[in-house]
Amino acid sequence: MQQVQVPEGSLTIGQGVCINGKVEAPGRLEVHGLLEGEVEADEILIGTQGRVEGRMTARIIEVSGGAGEAIVARESIKIRSTASVRGQVRYSSIEIEAGAEIRGSVERIDASASELGESAAPI
Repeated sequence: MQQVQVPEGSLTIGQGVCINGKVEAPGRLEVHGLLEGEVEADEILIGTQGRVEGRMTARIIEVSGGAGEAIVARESIKIRSTASVRGQVRYSSIEIEAGAEIRGSVERIDASASELGESAAPI
């Protein structure tokens, strides 16, 4: 069996996999399945077939699939054309592609608040 190099601190949730609970990844988290619960990582990527239901906090977030409840992107968030986002989105920088669906509130946080992460204004 060929070994695949996986960066330290990273986690990939494959299509068809369902995880329920709190997930913390110091590196990159890729979601191609379903993750229900609280998520914290440096970077979060939700693939077109992926979905996160719960609170997400990361420096960088890219959503191509589904995301719901609350999102805090301390640095930036990209919401791709295939994305469906609902709930509250807080960001420092945002990019939304045409065709993306957003239901909820979108709020910019300033750089000093984004550095604070959890200590910023409550969601």
